[in-house]
Amino acid sequence: MDLHLLMMKGSLFLVILSFLLSKNCVGQIDTNRLNRNTIYYFLISSDSLKKDSALKYIADNTVAIEPLILIMGGIDLYSKGYNDSSMYWLFLGDVRSLYVSSLYKELSMTALSSSFHKMVMELTEGFTLNNSETVYKKINQALAYDLLNPYNPLNSLENEIDTSKFIPREKWKQNYDNIRKNFYRFADEILQNGNKIFNDSTILQEKPN
Repeated sequence: MDLHLLMMKGSLFLVILSFLLSKNCVGQIDTNRLNRNTIYYFLISSDSLKKDSALKYIADNTVAIEPLILIMGGIDLYSKGYNDSSMYWLFLGDVRSLYVSSLYKELSMTALSSSFHKMVMELTEGFTLNNSETVYKKINQALAYDLLNPYNPLNSLENEIDTSKFIPREKWKQNYDNIRKNFYRFADEILQNGNKIFNDSTILQEKPN
């Protein structure tokens, strides 16, 4: 594993750990049993069997898995050398993560999503150098799957009724459509210009209306 990827995974660990500690008391969770609440711990575990179990869990539950888990799984696949497959998970997770964060009015959720988005872009920039066509295909595959199997934000939102935190439901689809549109454009630009587009600091930064 190269130094950059190792540092990225270390940063990811710190981000996830902070997020988990803010949501749950670690002492109250049995981290030896794999389920929706413990998959974080399996992914960051040093136990290769736990990591492999987590990746299989993600593959079997792609429709409903939380977006940040998809990105974590994609980063892990990338570190193992499964770059093509990792791109699919990274972009599917990124589309959905940006969608869910667009429904929050809380800065903490937006910051968390932005941190993961930055990691996805960093891995994509390096991989695109010699694989722009593959990246284009993986983005479009992820978008096609997401369109047929749209993510239910209630899997991530803690309380739909809490209107002080969340955007009104009638705007959800509009946000989703805008984010997908940005990714389709991003894929086209990668196909045309390769990783030169990463010199543009405005990539995918347009806010949904």
